[in-house]
Amino acid sequence: MKIVLATGIFPSEIGGPATIVEQLAGGLARSGFEIAVVTYTSNHHAGNQQSRNYPVYPIYRKNVFFNYLKYFLTLYRLVRPGDIIFAFDALSAGLPSALVGLLKGNRLVIRLGGDFLWEKLFNEGRTELAMPDFYQAKNNYSGSFRFKIIKWVLKQAAKVVLTNQWFFDVIGRPYGLAEKKVTIINNPFPPVSEKHRSGSNLAIAAGRFIRTKRFKELIKIFSEIKNQNARLVIYGSGPLAAELKSAANFKIEIKDSISQSALAEKIAASRFYIQSSISEVSPNTVLQALAVGTPVLMSNDGGYADWLKDKVEIYNFADLSDLQDKIEKMYQPDYYQKAEERLATLDKNYFWKDVLTKYLGLIKVL
Repeated sequence: MKIVLATGIFPSEIGGPATIVEQLAGGLARSGFEIAVVTYTSNHHAGNQQSRNYPVYPIYRKNVFFNYLKYFLTLYRLVRPGDIIFAFDALSAGLPSALVGLLKGNRLVIRLGGDFLWEKLFNEGRTELAMPDFYQAKNNYSGSFRFKIIKWVLKQAAKVVLTNQWFFDVIGRPYGLAEKKVTIINNPFPPVSEKHRSGSNLAIAAGRFIRTKRFKELIKIFSEIKNQNARLVIYGSGPLAAELKSAANFKIEIKDSISQSALAEKIAASRFYIQSSISEVSPNTVLQALAVGTPVLMSNDGGYADWLKDKVEIYNFADLSDLQDKIEKMYQPDYYQKAEERLATLDKNYFWKDVLTKYLGLIKVL
């Protein structure tokens, strides 16, 4: 049996969605399945196989119509009746996958690690609402053409994989997702070779330079921290890079994206990690920080807040003064020691092999 993994990006970026594709592709191939990956790319070396034991079919970006058409045709040629398609978003990869599945009778699984519609509107400045509030009012989304396409695509799927219960609670009703159709498979802790080292005054943040990450707000808040020894480095790239760099000061540096392993090393050597984003479904860099044992300051609005509320430092996302207060406290020795002690009780025995086991179980019931 062939399983085709349809994704919008490959390989991975900082905190990006493609890590799961790499891990799942390799794991399923080792389990005896014939695997292929289809991905959009601007990199003309994306099809290079390197050490992979499966082929990668790159769709080089030109314009939207060409991209979708080429993606659809590539998928159509690859899959046979009885094959399974795993799509890792509901639009750029999900729509061509749903059309091919409908025409050729293939079983379709869609895995969502975030919400495209709300993220797009928020990043474009067309809503200021957090994701749960956005989906509370039907008129916020029901007239959107993209919403209707995504809802149709999800309807074609045999199974929809979400990364946590919070996400299902937010989007389940608007998108008409029945609970029996949804499988929750949490993201794992990444393997680490680093371990947290106390003593630094440096805080770290990382991710795409886009509005949902709220790095602009973080810079403003951190600039007002009373502790004159406090320092912040934000790693990433994206459309707001120039604006963020112009707002940096002697306390704050904005640096380009680095590899996952390099970022893990930086986080391990820092005092704490800050997750400043709004309504982030699966903040994978938080897992990276927890894996190396670095305390985390995290919003109460997102997919991991309920799970980690007793292990990390939680602030009220709607009250940025609370974030400032918590940052100040993380530089107080007694408070910081308690944060380290709480984190030390977190069970981190959940790895990629456990995720693979869950996906193998899902494949059996399709």
